[in-house]
Amino acid sequence: MTDLHSIRTAGHKDVPHGTKLELRLGRLPSTVTIRIQLPGQRDWTEYPDLLIKDGVLLLPVPIVFLCHAKEDQLVVQDFSKRLHQDGILTWLDEKNLLPGHDWKIEIDNELIIQTSFLFFCRRLAVKRLDISRGRFGMRLNNSKCVPKVRGS
Repeated sequence: MTDLHSIRTAGHKDVPHGTKLELRLGRLPSTVTIRIQLPGQRDWTEYPDLLIKDGVLLLPVPIVFLCHAKEDQLVVQDFSKRLHQDGILTWLDEKNLLPGHDWKIEIDNELIIQTSFLFFCRRLAVKRLDISRGRFGMRLNNSKCVPKVRGS
């Protein structure tokens, strides 16, 4: 029997407050089957036979870093809510940056950890921002870009 000491999400993040979890023993040794419902999510998602390693259960809940210009904040927040309903957590600066934190360091750290990255921009924002340098440029250069044009 394996002891379970903590449950974390991708990138070893805390499980969001208000998340509902149901656990039962998995079919394989040192595993559990888990049903999860994120806060505000209508449906439950089941993950069978997740391995408990060193007392830690890592939930395979995807987390997407959402990058946007201030002008697109409302559109991106709405998109984040829709992803959340599909069981996908999001990282948004206005939601995840805490007062007193160095935003450049926090964003750099998140860009390293996150496996998915969505960049929202308008023509005006591209002209205003220099996205070719630093971690943003690195992520964009090493990512598959799927353009979605809607408005300007």
